[in-house]
Amino acid sequence: MAEALDRLSRDQEDIARLFKMFRFAGIGLSRVGEGPIDELDVGLKGTMNPRFLTDLANKTRRGLRGRIEQGSSGGGLCYGYDVRIDADGEVGGRIVNEAQADVVRRILTE
Repeated sequence: MAEALDRLSRDQEDIARLFKMFRFAGIGLSRVGEGPIDELDVGLKGTMNPRFLTDLANKTRRGLRGRIEQGSSGGGLCYGYDVRIDADGEVGGRIVNEAQADVVRRILTE
């Protein structure tokens, strides 16, 4: 029992192998609310799930690129910086944390 086929794997080869192994052992696969998983599900969902991951990765990169183009950070907070909050309460910019920056400068000069 799985919530959905992609909860087992989003890789087409893995899904097909799991399905074959379970079927050989006489074990049926089923989804919550959708019922049994058959060959058609494995073929169609196994094909669509990797496409979903590719689309998600592209959308994530596009969103990060947009943040960077607006002057915001596209990633996590690095040592030596603090999050800048502007007058509207928007976050995303960075300001130098002078205490930490001194440590970074010392490391880079020694």
